[in-house]
Amino acid sequence: MYDIWFYATVASTGLTVRAICQVVYRLYFHPLAQVPGPKLACATRWYEFYFDVVKWPGGQYWCEVDKMHNQYGEFSACVNASLRQEWLQIQQSSKCFGSFPCQTT
Repeated sequence: MYDIWFYATVASTGLTVRAICQVVYRLYFHPLAQVPGPKLACATRWYEFYFDVVKWPGGQYWCEVDKMHNQYGEFSACVNASLRQEWLQIQQSSKCFGSFPCQTT
């Protein structure tokens, strides 16, 4: 009979293999793999997590999306162009966005 450590090892190995396969699929075999954009942002959600949670003052992923669109064009692999148009409409119609500019540091 197997002990708990065997099952924990099998489960963690399976999750690790699944995560690696998912990253490889997203980077090389997904239909949008050839669209330009940062590879970390295309492979995982950690890129968004970093700008929304870790980087001070937080919630700055929308600024990074704007930078990605300026650098890679209207259609980057990580953000849909129609979503950007909707975001720009919200940003232009709202007065509160002027008080929270993108952090340049």
